[in-house]
Amino acid sequence: MVIPEKNRRPIFRVVFIYWVIFLIYNLIGDINLDGILEV
Repeated sequence: MVIPEKNRRPIFRVVFIYWVIFLIYNLIGDINLDGILEV
């Protein structure tokens, strides 16, 4: 089955949002690790 363009775009949008959340989660994780190391 061929996926129409209308159904294909939201998938890329979800993947992009998921990738951004992943980067933010890593940044928060790095900050938390630095805080633990300082203590």
